[in-house]
Amino acid sequence: MNSRPLAIDFAPAGAATFRPVRWVILLTGLLLAIIVARADLIQNRRLEAMRADLNRIEARRHPELADPVVHDPAIERQIKRASSVLDDLELPWEPLFAAVEGAGPTGLGLLGLAPDAPTKALHITGQAKTLDDVLRYIDRLNQQPLLQEVHLISYAQVQHNAEPAIQFTIGAKWKRS
Repeated sequence: MNSRPLAIDFAPAGAATFRPVRWVILLTGLLLAIIVARADLIQNRRLEAMRADLNRIEARRHPELADPVVHDPAIERQIKRASSVLDDLELPWEPLFAAVEGAGPTGLGLLGLAPDAPTKALHITGQAKTLDDVLRYIDRLNQQPLLQEVHLISYAQVQHNAEPAIQFTIGAKWKRS
């Protein structure tokens, strides 16, 4: 059995030859792309410099429009904390206490008040002997003129001094003044 070797060549005839024209065209295109990218980078830098100059000129012409804000993250955090403290200081503490006490929390013990100034929300936590005591207190809170949307957020049966008790959280919003 005598077989000839099979010639497998899928390239067209003459394709394997070196063609300098193709290489010249490729290198010329690559060089032009580099030149255009560099020119674009230079133009963008000039544009940014011109915008900065324009902003400086506008700030001199109209100082009231100048942006005095320093964008330092540490300073921004301090400003937010100071703003939060000011919000807490501006809370209507006396009217809130008067509303909570005015509802007569008899039969239950209040453990905490947690106001949230930005949302005007108030969370009241406490313990009561029965769930009925909690629900009556919610009804009385709803009758307070300063409070609105009073509702039971959560409750759980707990042991307090070896006696069963209801621990609760009530949510409310105080009316904007």
